[in-house]
Amino acid sequence: MTKKNENFFSEWLEKLQQESWQLELLISGFAIYGLFSFRDYLDKMGTQLVNFGEELSIFVLIFTLGILYTGTILFIINLLVHVIIRGLWIGAIGLRYVSGEIEYDKLKYNDRFLNFYKRKVGSFDRYIEKLEKFASVIFSYTFLLFFIFLSVFLFIAFLIIGMEFLSKFQENLSISSSTIAFELEPLSFFFLMMHLLFGGLVAFDFVTLGLLKRIKQRHFSFLYLWIYRYMGWITLSFLWRPLLLNFLDSKFTRILFFLAVPYGIVILIFLPSFVLIGSSYYPEFDHIKDMTKFSPVFNKHMYNPVFYDDELDKHTNHNNRIDFFSIPSKRVSGKLFEVFINRSNTDENLIPRKDSTLVKIRNKGLINRLFGDVGYESEEAEKKSADFYQARRAMDKERKKMIKESDQPEALLEQWKIENHAAKKAFKAQELLDYEANFTAIKKILQGSFQIKINNIPVDPQLLECDYFIHPNNEEKGMLCFFPLDSLRVGRHFLTVDKVKTLRDTETGYDTISNTIPFIYDGE
Repeated sequence: MTKKNENFFSEWLEKLQQESWQLELLISGFAIYGLFSFRDYLDKMGTQLVNFGEELSIFVLIFTLGILYTGTILFIINLLVHVIIRGLWIGAIGLRYVSGEIEYDKLKYNDRFLNFYKRKVGSFDRYIEKLEKFASVIFSYTFLLFFIFLSVFLFIAFLIIGMEFLSKFQENLSISSSTIAFELEPLSFFFLMMHLLFGGLVAFDFVTLGLLKRIKQRHFSFLYLWIYRYMGWITLSFLWRPLLLNFLDSKFTRILFFLAVPYGIVILIFLPSFVLIGSSYYPEFDHIKDMTKFSPVFNKHMYNPVFYDDELDKHTNHNNRIDFFSIPSKRVSGKLFEVFINRSNTDENLIPRKDSTLVKIRNKGLINRLFGDVGYESEEAEKKSADFYQARRAMDKERKKMIKESDQPEALLEQWKIENHAAKKAFKAQELLDYEANFTAIKKILQGSFQIKINNIPVDPQLLECDYFIHPNNEEKGMLCFFPLDSLRVGRHFLTVDKVKTLRDTETGYDTISNTIPFIYDGE
């Protein structure tokens, strides 16, 4: 670039820098709106993932959502602060146009306060300059944090995708698995360790402002440079690295960078822990889910919105998740009573404990459709299918030979097609019957894991009809059950649900969770 072009480019940047506040406000407005919408989406995703169990992939997904949610809250607060400061800056410029500089002598203060203001406040132009500097730094700081959180997200996403790919690849190649740490295959475990090691080195170098880059040893610098570039491409950190370097070469911005962690702790942990309790003798509905010790007492004597479908969306927190069960409304009418019972993580252990011969309906966890169907079949069913089609192919060869040597090949071919079609149809019908028998047995165990009571009187299991259901609240999976209401008087009554759960620290132990809520019966 020639000197003339460099001067032109510098002048253009200077002019653009003076007018950048307009773009800052425009981008902040769009970003705040988008981040609020994105936060609601993350809330919904979190409620859908929280019941998926404890597999490594699901844990990492929930952790990733936590990182994104944390970043979203920080960015909303930062951009709101930026808009306020930038608005104050615009107001100060407008005031300067009307009244000019601060004329301290016209205030007629005593010398002590005049000296204090002149020393601490100074000129009005200096005040405007400070506002401009702080607003611009906050804006760039916000997006620096955004890209840092994005890099953390990409690091975890690459780990999930890489391990899933290797796991499926090894499974397809029939490579024997290992029970080392998390029951991962050896190659997947090696990939996990190397990825975490490289990520840990770069993260340590990041928080120490380049401590590893200051090591003069030639072989180490050569090796670390390749690790650094590898992580840069995976996390896309090369996109925001110049912004970070420019941040760290100034004392003011470097201090702001160091304050990122305590700032995040204050905003996300300390401040949300404050609650305002309005009464000593009335329960706080917004925080009732936190009172797990006494929640059965509260829920029995209050209309807690999390148990009534028509109240969930009206409640302050519209992303409430159905933890246990819910009914359509606190007012019930008609001849049938409806209750939705949410699934629990321990159901995955309950089925094999009750009947170890039952086969899973689906594979659980993060499934890649490119490597096969998300459904699941037992080894016995797969062997039956393979044997059947192998036998049919052997018969095809023999029949083709017979048809070739026959005087009436067309008639024999037509007969063979009919027989072949009938055999395949019969085999598929039997497969469907076997699958349905397994399916209904699982459903029977799940239905038998809970007991429903009205006014402490158990509902007859023969009258209880349940089917699988996805609740529209937050797509919770569970069982939707109906039973008749016979001779129930009009007025307030109590619904109790007892559910069996397996104890995780034992192979045979069980526990029962129970909750009681009130409802009002309006009659038929």
